[in-house]
Amino acid sequence: MLDFANGSLQGHKQGWVNIHIIHLVPIQKYIVVKITNNMNTGYIVGVFDLFHSGHEYLINRVLKLCDKLIIGVHTDDFVESYKRRPKQTTDERLAIIRTFYPNTIVESVGGSHIELVKKYNITSIYHGDDWPEEPYKRQIGYYRDGMDQLNVKIVLLTYTRGISTTKLIQEASGATYSHYIFDLDRTLILKDTAMPFAVDLVNKLQSSNKKISVVTNNNRYTPADISAKLQNAGMNIPEKDIHSSLRAVATLLKQKFNKKKIFAWGTKDARSWLEKEGITLTEDDVCDVVVVLYNNCWAYQDLVSLCNRVKQAETYIIGNIDFLYPDSKDILPDTGSIIKLIEYCTDKKPDICCGKSSGNIVSKELLVDSVMIGDSITTDAVFAYQNNIPFLHVSSVDPRAKYSHLGVVINLHT
Repeated sequence: MLDFANGSLQGHKQGWVNIHIIHLVPIQKYIVVKITNNMNTGYIVGVFDLFHSGHEYLINRVLKLCDKLIIGVHTDDFVESYKRRPKQTTDERLAIIRTFYPNTIVESVGGSHIELVKKYNITSIYHGDDWPEEPYKRQIGYYRDGMDQLNVKIVLLTYTRGISTTKLIQEASGATYSHYIFDLDRTLILKDTAMPFAVDLVNKLQSSNKKISVVTNNNRYTPADISAKLQNAGMNIPEKDIHSSLRAVATLLKQKFNKKKIFAWGTKDARSWLEKEGITLTEDDVCDVVVVLYNNCWAYQDLVSLCNRVKQAETYIIGNIDFLYPDSKDILPDTGSIIKLIEYCTDKKPDICCGKSSGNIVSKELLVDSVMIGDSITTDAVFAYQNNIPFLHVSSVDPRAKYSHLGVVINLHT
């Protein structure tokens, strides 16, 4: 059956192939076509143990280079025969790849690849250039199994240096802690959905009697609301263990500015929570202290009034420096973007930051034998550095991160 909408012909060999119409001539209601199999079916094979950003970077590059991708995951027994038994089982590694790449074909494979090559009509095999081409061909049985006769190409891509499973295991040897501090957005949850392996990691830590805290710049929601969101996503972390920049702002205002006229720019929930904490807020145009938090509901005149208040205030406090509020779809300007606008309009910078980058969002007594786990270099890493505690950088999008997801942390640090 011809499908002229996408230029494909179904039923040729084992899948879809490209077609090129070379001449359209009505010959007794038939059309003359030239059929060519131009589909580049790529193949990557590896252990993919403790799936990290190096693995992810390689797969994402190959996806751009081929029309269809097959991923081979080496079995436990085969890997042990030449290296060491993987930290994760074959089934665990298959599940992780399938979770991250649901539109690819993922199969387990031992030391021979020819069956997969023939089954899927593979045309190109991709690997990092840490292997020279000829030794790599010998390792995969390229000549032995006749892949050369099938015109299968070997494509070597630049290896992600400095990131390897072996190095991660060596660095993490014995690295367990009594207190695990998590960032919130893009580490434990995104909107209302748990991040991959977040529930598993939190449950495992709690079953091992580890202390868990959340340190977050998120001041859109109250600590109780954040706890409820985590609960709904499958993680039971009580309100008392939610250390947010909103809570840090409240503590600061009560300790140092309780007799001052305070204006707070933020969500209705955040402002109401501050008042329930005993902080009196004003709507006067002239005030002593201006606090700028995340606010997703304002008009232009509100922004004009905010700039005017900041210009004349004695003290200008911010809840966080994040430029974007985490979202999987939209670009949502966060407090950091408003701060830059205020600075441009008033030539005034904040006097105090109550977010993670200040390093003071959690009391020092809570940081004994602690580790910070998060996705941000500018906030999470800075918090860890200022408090002299280790930082585990977990991100599926930042190539600097050593850990692609929390599943790696489960296997290395618990």
